[in-house]
Amino acid sequence: MEKRKYLFAALLCAALPLTARAAQLGARFEAVSRQFSADAAARLPDLNPAAVAVFPFAADGELLKRKVNVAVEELLTEKLLREPRFRVLERGRLDDVLREQRLGLSGAMDSGTAAEVGKLAGVRLAVLGSVTRLGRSYQISARLVDTETSDVVSASIVEVPADVFDEEAARYLVLVPDTQTLSLYLAIGHAPMPVNDLGPVSAGAATAMPANVKTGFNMDSGVYAGLGIKYFPFRNWDADFAIMPKYKIGDSKKSALTNLSNPGAMAARAEGSIMRLLVNRRFGLSQVFNLYAGAGFMRFELDPSDTENTYYAPQSLTTGGSVHMEQDFGQGRYMTPLAALGLEWRPQARFGLSVLGTFPLKAEKYKWDAVLTDGSVTRTVTIWEMDYPKYMLEANLAWYF
Repeated sequence: MEKRKYLFAALLCAALPLTARAAQLGARFEAVSRQFSADAAARLPDLNPAAVAVFPFAADGELLKRKVNVAVEELLTEKLLREPRFRVLERGRLDDVLREQRLGLSGAMDSGTAAEVGKLAGVRLAVLGSVTRLGRSYQISARLVDTETSDVVSASIVEVPADVFDEEAARYLVLVPDTQTLSLYLAIGHAPMPVNDLGPVSAGAATAMPANVKTGFNMDSGVYAGLGIKYFPFRNWDADFAIMPKYKIGDSKKSALTNLSNPGAMAARAEGSIMRLLVNRRFGLSQVFNLYAGAGFMRFELDPSDTENTYYAPQSLTTGGSVHMEQDFGQGRYMTPLAALGLEWRPQARFGLSVLGTFPLKAEKYKWDAVLTDGSVTRTVTIWEMDYPKYMLEANLAWYF
């Protein structure tokens, strides 16, 4: 019981600093909105509520790319909406007026220009400001302007640690650039290889009876896993390379033939790797969902997973005769063009989950050929045959940076 108390206390102590950091930014913006409300009440007591618009804040360089100014505007708007004295203009309406006046949406607007735009938008007060980086902090300067007189009604300067701001305002920030972006992802998927049913094959008096062992669908057969990397040279285009080092099919406990005198010999089992290169086009379906369509190439490499003497030494058949494999049997090297289609859920800038389907455009078979003999007649026969995957379905877990 005492251990639980100490553990709870430790977790609480660890959580308190995070809570304090998260609340710090909100408290400072709330103080600004209250100051603006109090100063507006003192200077313009007859206006209750007063129409106010939050104009684009000025920023430059990296802050503008990461939309730090937009985050400030949104957070300050949230606080102003809670002040009874203010009636905040919808951002979309203000943007329309700015476009009509051929003014930018990235800030750097003086009080006189803001006053003119404010009149056109039908507001009496305008909030202007700027964001700058000072060492490890952001300095946020904001002022409340009377659009009738261009006078500054109230002004405030807030300095916030950059890490605190980034944590609290993450939902508004662009933490990952639109171009020159990298993404690493983990992939796990299923690549079914349909097995072709083969009938008995003979060489003189010797007959081999293929077991037609299925590739199955479980973690030990038909499933692959690996790593991939994406590079976005342009906003909605990426080059995607992935390697799946372990792909297994078949069953190590089943023989390729049903009439072997040694039922444990010649296990119908193969393994190898998959490599894939794609070029994808991204289509934004919503703020958190993306559709990917692409094309590229894929290469399979398959080999028998066991090269013991049970393959190369002659194995007796219960129906007479013997069978053995030649050296280098079952080496499958297969390259095909393919098409791809995927859906991604990206709830955060640095994190994404997706489902990807790839569709090889070339049909080919993977097979095992064996040497069958009755002592006088020798013949090469196929004892296990399947089609390379006609589709592959996988899930990806990606990190962007």
